[in-house]
Amino acid sequence: MKWHGLYPGATILPASETTRRWTQAVGIDFHEVRLETNAHSLTLVF
Repeated sequence: MKWHGLYPGATILPASETTRRWTQAVGIDFHEVRLETNAHSLTLVF
């Protein structure tokens, strides 16, 4: 594919074990977002 439609788009996820673990280890708040396109579902922790 040359491009992906960003549908349904980005969703902020509730706090998870992963975000809590990173927050505790690094000492700053971490968040999790799911980006869904017509071909992929990506989860970002930042």
